[in-house]
Amino acid sequence: MTSKNVIFENLTSDDIRNIISDVIEEKFRTLSAPQKIPNDYLTRQETASLLRISLPTLNDFTKRGLITGHRIGSRVLYSREMVDSSLKEIESIKYRRS
Repeated sequence: MTSKNVIFENLTSDDIRNIISDVIEEKFRTLSAPQKIPNDYLTRQETASLLRISLPTLNDFTKRGLITGHRIGSRVLYSREMVDSSLKEIESIKYRRS
């Protein structure tokens, strides 16, 4: 490890305190920044709650291929991205009275 000598000239104690405070704040910002989880998997219960459906309905949707599940041992997990992408927007039909 090499040591570097730093000479502070014409700096008050407040200036040094501010410099150190800025460095520490920057380090904390980088450490506390939320880390993106590549694949956020949900359990069957979490997925059913998210979609506001029952577990038998979720099982039916999985069997019909509307939602893709991933089996790990005896557990079935659902990717949050796949759940979001399986939702389809309904286009409204406007009716007019003639």
